[in-house]
Amino acid sequence: MVNKASKRVIKNIQNEMDQLKKQFKEMELRPCQGDADLELREKDLKVLKGRIFELEKEVDKYKYAQRIRTTF
Repeated sequence: MVNKASKRVIKNIQNEMDQLKKQFKEMELRPCQGDADLELREKDLKVLKGRIFELEKEVDKYKYAQRIRTTF
């Protein structure tokens, strides 16, 4: 069972992930004028994907740590 402090942290992380996913969708739909603009957009999307992935790992870490503590 996840305690209150962990729930709060997880909720904050999930809110941040939601905002990043929204930015990702908006950026993905943004039109590009040329190859340089397209390359820049792809780099920005890669950075956002990396940040979202890091946050997902952090949420998993909190959930897993709590499960381990409650089983022993």
